[in-house]
Amino acid sequence: MTGVTAMMTAGAYSQSRQILKVAVFTTVGAQTWTVPSGVTTIKAEAIGGGGKGEGISPGGSGPGGGGGAYASTNSLSVSPGQTVYLNVGSGQLVAGTPATNSWVNKTTNSAPTTTANGVSAAAGAFTTDNSTGGVGGQASSCVGDIKYSGGNGGSAAYTYGSGGGGGAGGPNGAGKNGGSSAGSYAAAPGGGGAGGLSSTDGGVNASGGFGGAGGNGPNGTGGGTGGTPSANAGNATAGSGGGGGGGGGSGANLGNGGNGATYYISAWGNLYGPGGGAGAPYVNSYAGTAGLYGGGGGGCNNDPPGAVPPGPLYGASVGAQGIVVITYYQ
Repeated sequence: MTGVTAMMTAGAYSQSRQILKVAVFTTVGAQTWTVPSGVTTIKAEAIGGGGKGEGISPGGSGPGGGGGAYASTNSLSVSPGQTVYLNVGSGQLVAGTPATNSWVNKTTNSAPTTTANGVSAAAGAFTTDNSTGGVGGQASSCVGDIKYSGGNGGSAAYTYGSGGGGGAGGPNGAGKNGGSSAGSYAAAPGGGGAGGLSSTDGGVNASGGFGGAGGNGPNGTGGGTGGTPSANAGNATAGSGGGGGGGGGSGANLGNGGNGATYYISAWGNLYGPGGGAGAPYVNSYAGTAGLYGGGGGGCNNDPPGAVPPGPLYGASVGAQGIVVITYYQ
């Protein structure tokens, strides 16, 4: 087995006193997992990588990147000692290299085409039109019994506008959209919340230079608060519980976007995706960091050419990498 970064167990519950175990894979790239002895069925879950936010020279606009999709199957038949192939999708780092899908395949070292062989979760996209946000990974492009799209990045159709990153899809619903810029020279909108029953879109930037709030996560809470219009507006509060980061406030010294929240896995292996990073306002500011795993990057309007965002001075944020989780009884 390679690439396992965490292994959890939960108590004995079946008559045979088997124990629930969870293998978490967060090392980006292709790898393998060997089915343990006595295991004949596994649950596989995946979230694709997030798309990068757009960064444009001053006077332009920078929309957000799309969040990765979620896919799972609750009952994948396997045999003890069998090699299972998987890939943890990368987040998008630069414009010319897209984010990649996350997948599990029990048969071959490639993304599966049928649920009988595994799952595949689509990556979020990056946009080059400098206005409309990147599209979230689409459920229609996924393989699995349960499939939810990632949220779209927020649009930025105004001078010096920016868009929040889309939230990743989760087991209870689609990721939410990043907030969109509501006007020229405005404060930044928030990032979208992770997929869930109560998750929300990122807020648009409010009047008076206040940044938009980040979308709430799957538990209905956790969205980051928007920044203030004070002279030294700091970073907006990062989301928690899967919420998107809040947008940075507009002021004399412009605040950065808030960070998307990190995923968490409960004792029973329930996987929740994170929110996307928020867009940064105006210039000389950073977009928020996309939440692990699968959050879309926040856009900004000043990304230094050739720099890997966030650049040395300011810049859009990269998309967050994906994740694969395998759950089984042994």
